[in-house]
Amino acid sequence: MNKQKLKKFRFSIFLALLVFFPSIFIKFTDSTTTSNNLKSSAIIIGDTNEDGAVNIIDALLTGQYYVGLDPAGFNPALADVNGDGSVTIVDALLIAQYYVGVIDSFPVTQLKASDGTSLSSIDLEWSNFPDANVYEIYRAEDENGVYTNIGETTNNYYSDIQDIGLRFPGIKYYYKVNVITTNGEFETSIDSGYRSIPTPTLTYCTTNSPDYVTIILGDIVFWDHYVYQFYRATEIDGQYTLIHETDSISRYDDISAENGKKYYYKGRILSLYDNTIVSEFSEVKLGYRLLDSVPIQVSSMDYPDKIRVSWEGVQGAVLYHIERSSEQIEDLLYNRIGSVNATFIDFYFDDYLATQGVSWWYRVLAENEDGILSAWSTNLARPGMY
Repeated sequence: MNKQKLKKFRFSIFLALLVFFPSIFIKFTDSTTTSNNLKSSAIIIGDTNEDGAVNIIDALLTGQYYVGLDPAGFNPALADVNGDGSVTIVDALLIAQYYVGVIDSFPVTQLKASDGTSLSSIDLEWSNFPDANVYEIYRAEDENGVYTNIGETTNNYYSDIQDIGLRFPGIKYYYKVNVITTNGEFETSIDSGYRSIPTPTLTYCTTNSPDYVTIILGDIVFWDHYVYQFYRATEIDGQYTLIHETDSISRYDDISAENGKKYYYKGRILSLYDNTIVSEFSEVKLGYRLLDSVPIQVSSMDYPDKIRVSWEGVQGAVLYHIERSSEQIEDLLYNRIGSVNATFIDFYFDDYLATQGVSWWYRVLAENEDGILSAWSTNLARPGMY
């Protein structure tokens, strides 16, 4: 039988005796503790009767205390070997495991690292350790990786603030604390924590293309550590559906949106390594594709007192808007000069305000009942002059 199996066998025998013959241990520990008048000056975690050693007596005393007895000479503060704030049968079993050699040390105090409670730091906290002089803080990027000393404190808390070693929000880091006492060094349990991912800004949501709606999530620097999700609904307070996610770019062109229909968009960011770590959703923005049909056959005719602009209608339009410019190409020089109700049988607009002796260029766009526009007519009118 190898050493590890022997240790487990001895521990199994102890558990069986503790369960089936507890009176033996109660009598044994009573006689032992009452005759033990010598106390050790050193404080040792697990040494519940403070006799200078951790042995089976300490496990039995802890078990007695847990079931409601009041064993003489018992110090509960030294029995909470797993540092969870209470003395339970788990502590008794841990002390017994330590005594028979199943474990080499106690998880002397329970470490807790914060999960997304701060944008700028990961906050650590642990229970005070008896006789502690200083706590050394260690961090690793993997639970079984190399732990680096990042600081020390005499308090039972520590904030790991964003720096060159804590670069990415939403990424887990692993921590442990080395407890330095006058009687030796002990390590806490390991726990992971992470900074919260900032809420992204929906910086761009287009309403000017007939081919797609472009959505861009901004304000994130380290693109290659995250997944970007894009959601869409047909009502601002409606049911939002995930329409796209990617880990390569924070932009999405929504070609599945129907032309001439309003949509509401929002997005959020996930950690690439743990999809349970997510940001809050961005604000909601309206976006849509322009109507897929544009007014065609735009033309003009000169009259003594006006220029008449006419065009062919577009299905679904309720209004037509007319703009005019003295330059054919330059978009910024076009000014809206009027609108026409689409219920008319013939589609035209009479421009009475055009300056005489000047060549004018016209263009027309359609608008549906949701206020969504078409693209401008692609064939501009011939110059009108009267």
